[in-house]
Amino acid sequence: LKQMVNPFWTPPDIIIYPNITYATLEEIVDVVTDTNDYHQPKKFTLDIYASKNRKYEEKRPVMIHIHGGAWKWGNKDIFYPHAKYLVSESNWASIRRYSIHFIFVNIEYRTAPRHPYPAQLINIKRAIRWVKQSIRKFGGDPDCIVLSGDSSGGHLASMAGLTINDPFYQPGFESVDTSIMGVVSLYGVLDLQTAPYMTEYFAYAIAMQKSGKIDYDFINRHSPIELLQECNDKGLLVPFLLVHAQNDIIDTPETGKRFKLSYDKINSDAPDMLSSECKIIVLPEAHHYTYILWSPRSLYVSKLIQIWCEDIYNRQHKKAQ
Repeated sequence: LKQMVNPFWTPPDIIIYPNITYATLEEIVDVVTDTNDYHQPKKFTLDIYASKNRKYEEKRPVMIHIHGGAWKWGNKDIFYPHAKYLVSESNWASIRRYSIHFIFVNIEYRTAPRHPYPAQLINIKRAIRWVKQSIRKFGGDPDCIVLSGDSSGGHLASMAGLTINDPFYQPGFESVDTSIMGVVSLYGVLDLQTAPYMTEYFAYAIAMQKSGKIDYDFINRHSPIELLQECNDKGLLVPFLLVHAQNDIIDTPETGKRFKLSYDKINSDAPDMLSSECKIIVLPEAHHYTYILWSPRSLYVSKLIQIWCEDIYNRQHKKAQ
């Protein structure tokens, strides 16, 4: 009821650890030297949201969120409804003795055109590295990380989930584990090639390729739908949850449906299909960005994300037993 009355409602039992730097000192020095911009270190920070009501003997799962904004805009300052719901009410560890909440990490990253893609993806890998190495200090479990992202952030989350431990996107930390447990894509860009306008926009405005000379091999390598087979062949395909809006004209639900069909076809011969599966939700009559504020629709989506996260978390821990 509080969510419906106040679309900006935030649970009172949440503690925030803001503006934590996730890059190394050498990485910060390099970017400041290259840009001569002393505001750049802000692009290498994250905020941690956690419930005050936790069991200290339990490590809590972690969700890392990547904001949208067409790869050009946006910041980490939005505390999304699904994050508020999960931090304050989620119980991922239902198979364990204690009921626990989970930790939400909102990250900042460099944006185009000043920093052409894949600078954004490299930043995300750096943030995952930091979470893996440091989240225990905040009660988190570095082995239980889910990525989420909205719009262009959904593309980046998907790319990070499909390029696990790829040294090309981990310069200077090639041997660091950047594995994750699953990906939640909210209205994410999952195919850069089907719509010509998206291909041209990404090539010219985000990757900053020369006008009239689209590198289609590059576009193919950074289109999530095209990476499914290679990821599966490596045995690194993780579960995906796709949320789309029926009336979204930016990231149409047809893209998500094609992604799921490709995922299911590639994964059909897996010995344990249920360990890696793709689920899709299409919200009737919804438009882009309807998940940012509280509404009956965003409350419904938040609950679905909770159920999905709890399911894959429980599966992982059953395997470990």
